[in-house]
Amino acid sequence: QVVVAGTDMTVVMRVQFHLDDKDSTGILLESDAPLQDYQIPPNKKWLVLLGDIALPSYLEPVVRTPHYSLVRLPDPQPVAATLKLSREPDPQVVTGLEGLSHAEPWGRWSDAKRVRIDFAQALPRRAGLILSARAYEVNTTLPFTVRVGDESKQFRLGWAEQHIGLYFDTDGNTRSIEIEVPQPVSPEELGRPGDPRKLGI
Repeated sequence: QVVVAGTDMTVVMRVQFHLDDKDSTGILLESDAPLQDYQIPPNKKWLVLLGDIALPSYLEPVVRTPHYSLVRLPDPQPVAATLKLSREPDPQVVTGLEGLSHAEPWGRWSDAKRVRIDFAQALPRRAGLILSARAYEVNTTLPFTVRVGDESKQFRLGWAEQHIGLYFDTDGNTRSIEIEVPQPVSPEELGRPGDPRKLGI
């Protein structure tokens, strides 16, 4: 339950190799940018941050050196629902999906400018959202926007799958989550015939 974050994916993967744990994950960070809240996976216990990168103020490293920091992450909150997009959702949990392509063994691509997930029950007043996702083509360089009720937040994704953690305060009646894709683009538009879907996340 360790996440390794750094600006060089080769070094991140080398650290994962030495950890030798199938549940470790890697995150590629932008050079010289502080670690953002959404980049801290809420479902992991430890963070190995490679390099001299600034941490959010609420995180105190257990070990800090010029080369890396080791951070004990806050305990995860109870899970209200898990949605695996590789199969059809449970109608007792999710009542509608919009802007998504067909299910594939690993999940689904977005196929529109906006993705919307409608839930059978209202979201908690303090709602945490964990996404396991990656971006497609130009979207790896642009910010995505998530809306829950009247609140919106932005995050970025790279080409490699990563966990994103976002928290929202709701009115207790909100039943949907919307993700705005910055620039949907089809493989056909990029010269790869046979797939007209407008992919993004």
